[in-house]
Amino acid sequence: MTSWVVIRMQELQEETIQFRRSLEELSTGCCTREGVLVIDNDISQSELINDTVLFYNSSYDDGEAPVMKSNNSTNGISSDEEMNILDGPGTLYTRWGRKTCPLSAELVYDGVMGGAYYSHTGGGANYQCLTLNPKWDEPMSGYEDYSGKMYGTEFETIHFNPLSHLQDYEAVCAVCLVNSRSRVLMIPGTNECPSEEWTREYYGYLMTQRYELERTEFICVDRNAEARYASEDNDQGALLHPVEGICGSLPCGPYIDGYELTCVVCTI
Repeated sequence: MTSWVVIRMQELQEETIQFRRSLEELSTGCCTREGVLVIDNDISQSELINDTVLFYNSSYDDGEAPVMKSNNSTNGISSDEEMNILDGPGTLYTRWGRKTCPLSAELVYDGVMGGAYYSHTGGGANYQCLTLNPKWDEPMSGYEDYSGKMYGTEFETIHFNPLSHLQDYEAVCAVCLVNSRSRVLMIPGTNECPSEEWTREYYGYLMTQRYELERTEFICVDRNAEARYASEDNDQGALLHPVEGICGSLPCGPYIDGYELTCVVCTI
């Protein structure tokens, strides 16, 4: 995870905690101290809820003081949307197969998928979302035997109709930040979230490397996957194949022997 993203998430968490403490003090009308708005003890709970209340603390000297707005707001935004700042510091996920994020998320960066060569027995087993703006720190030119190797990742989907047009193309990815939700879940075997309380960020197909090759992880690749432009040369590297269910130790039903598995990424 990018260091500045971690730092910003920690800052948001601290600001949220300070805000909630101020909210508790205001709801009881108990406290008077510098930097906190004083509420008279006789104020009713309904008055506190219905009025627009602005909290100011010296720690918010950059103009980012959180605001709790009332239902009387006339700016056309619902109260739930205005209160998103209370929901937590946010969460990150990788959208495999796309270089953009859904409207519900903010793009941190987009890149290309990387991984170990499909026949190598060593190296990393997980896919990586590699930035397109690499920075170096005292690199050594040439190849070194005592090192790991990073390759691009190609689609191997010629026999899978939904993604057959991407055969041999290099896969892309995007890292997305959701500010208003704090938990992310990838569910294999379905393209729907558990309930209406969850937000579906994207859905698609469960993919990994072919079962006879070296092992990689299972990831959720977007149903409308795209690839890097003009990258259809068969250069090999890490590979992406669809995943089929095999009956036996896997219960059938509900699963069907030989069917490609779907997947979904949800936040709450």
